[in-house]
Amino acid sequence: MPAPACGESLPEEPMGFFRVLAVCLALQAAAFAEENLVKNPGFEDPADLSAWNLNNWAKNEVSGVFDAENPRRGKLAYRVTIKKVLGTPELHLQQKTDLKPGGRVRLRFSLRGSGSKPVSVLIRKIGAPWTPYLARTVKISKEWKDYSFSLILPEIDPADTGLFFILGEAANLWVDEVSLTPLADGDASMADQVNSLDGIWSVRSGSWQQEVAVPGFLENFPGTKALHEFTFSRALEIPELGDERRLFVRFDAVGDGAEVWVNGQHAGGHVGAALPFEVDITGFVESPSVSNRLEVVVRDDTYFSTPRESSDWRNRKHWIPRGMGTGNRKGILQGVSLVARPLVHVSDAFIRTSVREKTLRVAFELVNGKKEAQSARLECTVLSEKGETVMALPATAVELPGYVMTPVSVSAAFSGVTLWQPDHPALYTLRTRLFGKSGVLLHEASTRFGFREAWFDGIHFMLNGVRCNLRGESPSYGEKREMFFTRESASAMLKKYQAVHFNTLRFHSMPAPPHVLDLCDELGMLVIDESAIYASWGMLDPAHPKFMESCREHLSRWVRRDRNHPSVILYSADNEGLNVNLLSPGQLAEFKKVIDAHDGSRGVIFDGDGTAFGATVASVKHYCRTVDDLAEAGGKASGYARDLRSDIYWATNFRQKFPLGMGEFLFPYEPNLKAKEREAIYMMGLQTRGYRFADWFDIRPYNPSYDGFLKPEGVRPGYEEGHEILVKSFAPVAVFDMAYDELGPFPKPPALKIGKEAVRLLVVYNDAFSGTSVDLSWKAESGGKKLAGEQKALTIGLGEHTIYRIAFTPKVAGEVSLELAAAKAGKECFRDSRKFVAEP
Repeated sequence: MPAPACGESLPEEPMGFFRVLAVCLALQAAAFAEENLVKNPGFEDPADLSAWNLNNWAKNEVSGVFDAENPRRGKLAYRVTIKKVLGTPELHLQQKTDLKPGGRVRLRFSLRGSGSKPVSVLIRKIGAPWTPYLARTVKISKEWKDYSFSLILPEIDPADTGLFFILGEAANLWVDEVSLTPLADGDASMADQVNSLDGIWSVRSGSWQQEVAVPGFLENFPGTKALHEFTFSRALEIPELGDERRLFVRFDAVGDGAEVWVNGQHAGGHVGAALPFEVDITGFVESPSVSNRLEVVVRDDTYFSTPRESSDWRNRKHWIPRGMGTGNRKGILQGVSLVARPLVHVSDAFIRTSVREKTLRVAFELVNGKKEAQSARLECTVLSEKGETVMALPATAVELPGYVMTPVSVSAAFSGVTLWQPDHPALYTLRTRLFGKSGVLLHEASTRFGFREAWFDGIHFMLNGVRCNLRGESPSYGEKREMFFTRESASAMLKKYQAVHFNTLRFHSMPAPPHVLDLCDELGMLVIDESAIYASWGMLDPAHPKFMESCREHLSRWVRRDRNHPSVILYSADNEGLNVNLLSPGQLAEFKKVIDAHDGSRGVIFDGDGTAFGATVASVKHYCRTVDDLAEAGGKASGYARDLRSDIYWATNFRQKFPLGMGEFLFPYEPNLKAKEREAIYMMGLQTRGYRFADWFDIRPYNPSYDGFLKPEGVRPGYEEGHEILVKSFAPVAVFDMAYDELGPFPKPPALKIGKEAVRLLVVYNDAFSGTSVDLSWKAESGGKKLAGEQKALTIGLGEHTIYRIAFTPKVAGEVSLELAAAKAGKECFRDSRKFVAEP
């Protein structure tokens, strides 16, 4: 979690989060000390009050003195005492400032007082018409509070601009540590202030009590299997928010439902296993304060499901989407944070980039949390990873009615950017600033994205106009939760996938944590993002009255969370709803409508359910064995647990009219295959070669990593040969001997006739994003002597393959080796060897 941005309002004794903010404040104050535009800012020079003017134009009974008894810092503060209000209840403590038009500045100051009336702080014209450039109202208390505001100045008159504290009540007010300093361009004082609440929490369930780390999985602790409701609790410190922010507790994921209590009061809750939610706690806490209690009552999936007949872990039917398994993923699964957000803010920015149109479009949702309407200006810039400005979108004036969300769309043409794709996953940041009527910065937000576009063209999947063939597997968050758990473990997992040439992962049965998608963005791993609507083994209850409502809510949250990740190139709306005859085609069609309503820039598939009878353009099947399976538009599959076969080119007999893929095949742990698990792993590679030749856009066996390559100890003993076949089968640039691959797993070297020409058909693949020239080289040897060979430059379109005929003649009995290699731009990409036996 990044350190909180410096921002408004620090309590007197900062602790934890507040220490970070206080240090940040001190560092920035030091950095700009020589640039402070306020004279005598700490009132340390009692001989010089000429810069400050206690303007008592209403002739109230007031006095102002230097106070050595109550300084905020240093030796002195300035105390204003209003003894009696005789006329207009207004008093100005003011100073003329030396500001420049268009400059970005930050105002900081410290206040305390004995009264209860708020204090107004302005930067405005000194003379009529007294135009304000910044206006803030702050509450005062008996203790010192620190405040910080920032703004971009409009066209001002530098000779007629001042800083004003507007007072007006019979009370004492102390002012200290006033600064007005230029801001660096990247300052984010009006961004959301975020403080992580991860760490040790107290957890109880009946007599069971434990100190646990959040995030985490409670089923890791003994004695929790039969427990289904837990109360998490911890102390909660609240910063000074001022009047311009609200406070939220954000949960990235809880399993499966949560009710949030603050200081004994119910603040809100959520039901849903995999996605974030926020609870507004502004009205339940004092600001600032340190003696708050946060409690979260967490309920597992048993509260949102009904029993089903099963003796294993698939023994419940859920009416909420939650992926696979029961009694698992208990607790607060992902991060928790305290978020202080300005009342007027950018609540969402959905970024769409079209490579074909060279256009960047952003759909904003702007929230005005005030009663009064706000006139605002939206400004957006795109920054490179180095922080350089790449482009700016047109500034947009907006009117924001009170207490509502206002949608605003902005677009601009782009050029000269680096597109995001696996070979160069270039990332950019959209920096959004929302300004008020007088140029006051209301909110600043940053959203990371990539310039890229994905679509279907005929039977092919296209990424940035290049045919992109998806090759990988389907890891499940529920099954590999420790690998998904931290950024470090997820990074190691993804790099191991890339090392075996996987370019695509379907995060199976429930959405992956956000940090996993962040890493995919950074590393160039393509993602098929799957919802938690997992129908396999009958683990859904579609007849439940809340089922569809729950699915719609889940899909909406999921898509909105993930839609700015460039690595996400497809959504998988469900898993095997039709395949297991549990969901209806109408339900799947409704799922797609919800997804498209919140995105519409990506394709939607139904993994295991074909096209869902026409709901989508691409058909992704599971465990198919026949052409009839492929032709059927639903979830028909005849190969489950019995698709260990050698005729790997059978699918070429199917004439495709739509993009076709196989999201799962060859599950080696089924009873009919478990005895041949080594052969199944090997055949995952060979069948992948056959489906590549059939021009399928998406090929994912289930799952090659069962050979152990993801684990620290590596590939399991006895699986090395099958693993090698897998790695070469997924290589983007590759050369395969087609007939040899039909021999099946662990083949004996085939016999060749001495003196008879052996003709071999090689298939050469160019699944790359650049360079259509592939250098093929081959050599046949016998007894250390070369029989034949050549080097040939082939032109192969991106994402395509070609067949190349070779021939050689064995002359003597014995072993014959065929060496195959492919290179691009002088760099070898692939090498393999095939063995034969020459016989009379």
